[in-house]
Amino acid sequence: MIFIKGSNIDLHLVDDVKKLKVVVPYINNQELVQYMQRGETPILHQDIIDYHDDIISSGGLYLFVCNKNSDILGTITLYKLSYTFRNAEIGIMLWEIGKGYGTEAIKLITWHAFNKMNIHRLSAGVVDINISSNRAFQKSGFTQEGRQADAYFCLGKYRDIILYSKINKK
Repeated sequence: MIFIKGSNIDLHLVDDVKKLKVVVPYINNQELVQYMQRGETPILHQDIIDYHDDIISSGGLYLFVCNKNSDILGTITLYKLSYTFRNAEIGIMLWEIGKGYGTEAIKLITWHAFNKMNIHRLSAGVVDINISSNRAFQKSGFTQEGRQADAYFCLGKYRDIILYSKINKK
């Protein structure tokens, strides 16, 4: 079910947690998740359901990123939501990269967070060598606001996490 409509992609609700099974082979693909804080141990379908349920029960969003044929290209989440401070974090995992889908997905969920959920500040953390994600957040108008040195072990060495944010100026 389409939740947020875009130009090249749509963000779909996870209307049945059984559909989360599609994420399992990707979240366990070491090459794909090398830039994420995942992959140390295998992730099961139930683990993904539990993660989804935690996000939803705290008022966040866990959405499928889909092309116009409704093929699932990845997921995007709005989590660590605080209505007290009106902020949240964005997480994204795509298995179709280099086509602008990440940038469009980030822009769509940002618009929704700012205009429909009254969020004031969004943030994200990206491993420094994850060129695609860094570029997607920059193209989506996020500002680099900091760097956590040696915060993530990736590809045999410690890497920095680039911290991004975007403020709703309204």
